[in-house]
Amino acid sequence: MIDELWHIFMVRRYHHSMLGFDTTARTPRADMKPGTSVVVAMACAAEFMVVMDASIIAIATPSIGSDLQMSPGALSWVVNAYVLMFAGGMLVGGRLGDLFGLRRVFILATIVFAGASLVAGLASEGWQLLAARAVQGMGGAALAPVSLALISATLPEGPARSRAVGLWTAVGIAGGAVGNVVGGTLTQLADWRWVFWLNVPLGVLAVVAAAIVLQAPTSAQRKDPAGTRARRLDLQGAALATVGLVIASWAISGTDLISSGALSSGWPRFGALAIGSLLLIAFVWSQRRPTTTPVQEGTGTMPVDPLLPLGLFAHRGISSGTVTMLLAGATLMPMWFYISLLMQNTLGYNPLRAGLGFLPHATVTALIGAGLAPRLMDRVSARVLVLCGCLIAAAGFAWQAFTAGPPTSGDAGTYLSVILGPAIVISVGGGLLNTPLTTAILAGASPNDSGAVSGLLNTTKQVGAAIGLAALTALLATTGPADYRPAFIAMAALMTLATASSMLLPATKTE
Repeated sequence: MIDELWHIFMVRRYHHSMLGFDTTARTPRADMKPGTSVVVAMACAAEFMVVMDASIIAIATPSIGSDLQMSPGALSWVVNAYVLMFAGGMLVGGRLGDLFGLRRVFILATIVFAGASLVAGLASEGWQLLAARAVQGMGGAALAPVSLALISATLPEGPARSRAVGLWTAVGIAGGAVGNVVGGTLTQLADWRWVFWLNVPLGVLAVVAAAIVLQAPTSAQRKDPAGTRARRLDLQGAALATVGLVIASWAISGTDLISSGALSSGWPRFGALAIGSLLLIAFVWSQRRPTTTPVQEGTGTMPVDPLLPLGLFAHRGISSGTVTMLLAGATLMPMWFYISLLMQNTLGYNPLRAGLGFLPHATVTALIGAGLAPRLMDRVSARVLVLCGCLIAAAGFAWQAFTAGPPTSGDAGTYLSVILGPAIVISVGGGLLNTPLTTAILAGASPNDSGAVSGLLNTTKQVGAAIGLAALTALLATTGPADYRPAFIAMAALMTLATASSMLLPATKTE
């Protein structure tokens, strides 16, 4: 149960848009038919679909296990198969959009995601469902970064982009919160298979809309920045990054392929972590010396583009923003997991009621992120807003630590006394920091690299969530039962570190 919950909430905050013109175009609106709002709407719909699919499965898993006669260990992989492929593929998915056109990659990823959803709903045996979930994760890994890159490529820097990023962030958070409610409703009133089939009509609409709204990129748009040669994917880097991230994510989450899926320890876990880390080090090394294969006349040989150009980190918005995003992800995403445990184990809520208990978190974060933060960005720098958001969130976590102790004298407290107050403060801070931080990171990306930066941003959140949850789980192992105070104190400390790293964000767009 713990392992399933952590995976569900780890993915909760990720990302993205649906169209498909090539990001190499220096005038991003040139490939679009009139109607930027349609682009933003499709981006938000893609984000909603991908994030909702990570949480909608939570309440349906018991019915799935009973119907398909899956063991608890196998059942945990209904979640794990999706999460691991999603976490491991986002760097590659984002770069594919840069090299082959966002429109093309978006349409293909949506077809893969919706098609796998259809197959998952039709599964009659456990292995069929697990295979479909893994393919779903691959499709989501491309949809997430490509959608965010589309917003970046469609809208120039300024208030319009800030509002679009804020809306995209809000819709993603709403998808995570709504997923639990929708999943419980569909499972109870219809059948667990509708949890997956819900994606099919959404996917069809997204593909049709993308095909109509955007034109295919021209051959000139698929060339390098100098406009002289076509570009091709760094297959070596793609393999190192994907396999390394999948293995490292599996090791950090502590999911044992043989056991029941509970957090495990021992040499298999640490050995996998060492292998994953070595592969990621090899990936970084390969990116510092990108290959540019000589073009021989008449051979059609194309230069290799690095998957993640290390020169991007020279921009302070990307370098310091990535560190801040890592620390924020290590707190804001595990927060869902521990508050869920607090509501279920301390207050005695059932899973559906606990899901409803997250609505204030999602509502306040969405309103601040989509409404207030973009307006403030017209008057205040992103650095100031991120710094203030981190401080407010840290204060909220400290308050939650004060209320999250074990029951005293049999009095567990109420939702109003234990959850609601800290929830509002944490959500105000999270909403205030997410939109300007995302915008600051995207501002450092050229049109040629917007997909790569989007993939980096999303991957950073996933890795931060995995590391944060693993560390917090180890910390709680040393405390008494139902005492979640140390976890929230640690979250407050991590968010304070995020405040320090946010001070290094650029004060202007050129830094």
